[in-house]
Amino acid sequence: MGTFPNGIPYPYKDETILTIMRYLDMQSLNRCAQVNRHFNRLALDSILYRCIDLRPYWHCVRSQVLSILATRCKFLQKLDLSWCGSHCMIQSHYVTKFLKQNCSELTHLRMNCCEFVDNSVLISIVDSCAYLQEHTDKAFMY
Repeated sequence: MGTFPNGIPYPYKDETILTIMRYLDMQSLNRCAQVNRHFNRLALDSILYRCIDLRPYWHCVRSQVLSILATRCKFLQKLDLSWCGSHCMIQSHYVTKFLKQNCSELTHLRMNCCEFVDNSVLISIVDSCAYLQEHTDKAFMY
């Protein structure tokens, strides 16, 4: 059982809250992180960032988002960056760095219609993602 900042106990264990948070999308997790310090700590738990789908946010994902996510993604298994990075909003060296730091356990990677995919990104995928089972990069010109 935890307590609110004013000392009043609340009846939910951290495990229960984390179980609920597993069903939230990225935007909702960020909102939960703003509720209080306790929820912030829980919302940043790496277990919640095993599967990341940035496709719904393609229009606003920038390189800095990858830098922020890098601190949270210790157990990342699935990553969907499809449609992200248009108009040079994501630079390939940020993706390369993210892949090298966070994708050793990655099994699924989708990068459909991503302008940032170049040779350095492809080399990073080969070097960093030993367990990769699915990789898609449709509509990309090699």
